[in-house]
Amino acid sequence: MESQKIYQMGKIMLANPVAGSIFRGVPEFTYYKCHSESDAEFSLSMPCRVISAARYRFGPDFAMNGHGSDTYDILFIYSGSVTVSGHKTSFTASSDDVLFLHSSDSYGIEKGGDAPLDIAILRTSGLLASSYYEIITGRSPRPIRITDRDRLSGLIEKIVYYSGHPSDMNNVLIAHTMSSIFVMLYMSGSGGDSSHGYPQWLSGTLDYIEKNLGSNIDIPALAEKSDMSESLFYRVFRKHTGVSPYRYIINSRIDRAQTLLRTTDLQVKFISHTVGFGSVNHFIAHFRKAVGMTPQEYRESIRQL
Repeated sequence: MESQKIYQMGKIMLANPVAGSIFRGVPEFTYYKCHSESDAEFSLSMPCRVISAARYRFGPDFAMNGHGSDTYDILFIYSGSVTVSGHKTSFTASSDDVLFLHSSDSYGIEKGGDAPLDIAILRTSGLLASSYYEIITGRSPRPIRITDRDRLSGLIEKIVYYSGHPSDMNNVLIAHTMSSIFVMLYMSGSGGDSSHGYPQWLSGTLDYIEKNLGSNIDIPALAEKSDMSESLFYRVFRKHTGVSPYRYIINSRIDRAQTLLRTTDLQVKFISHTVGFGSVNHFIAHFRKAVGMTPQEYRESIRQL
């Protein structure tokens, strides 16, 4: 059996992986776990705060229940399956599904099948989490199927890193990264129910941006394609995504760059060009602002895990 590694990126949780849950099960393997107990006024004032983050592989014994505190749990299933039951709903979630649950929900989660369960668990609180929970689930949780697991994994790893290096700036970056996760869930979370998804024109716009990050993306042309004036386009884009079109494009390029830095040995200069930055200096400046370190420093920090 492979040796267990615990990545001590923050205050290690000595008890349950998700503090406050009714949790049962001993992990076979721990990928990472951190627990922030910061009560700094600045941290508590942020629109979204991450209380804990963990990723585990469980054998046959895993269960989790709702609890009393006013928090939100995001569970990402890398492999395996779980059965969720409650007074509102009952369903099965499996590989590449995300569960977005509120602590007040009356639910029980049991491991399903014989295959090991590989699962990441984020506990969050704050107005941003509350608002997106309402929008995404309509207070009726269900599985959210994710199509880009590498991007979600990268965002969770950023959360873990920032949580393990507490500072006012990293609290801001945590809120920013959680916003990206919520938007990702929002985009995927309609689950066939368009009432909770983006309008068709915006889904098409975001898909175009994702497929053309390496090219020059002309925002006025996007507005024209959507049959809107630039001012209206900016306004409704921000209303749905929480950021301006320009910031969304930059954030998407940074997320793509992080994936390439984690998964390839490509030179920073080549990655800069691949994700659509005009110069490597421009890329490094944006990357440092978003992530808190240079691309090379980020790559080295990931490889130390």
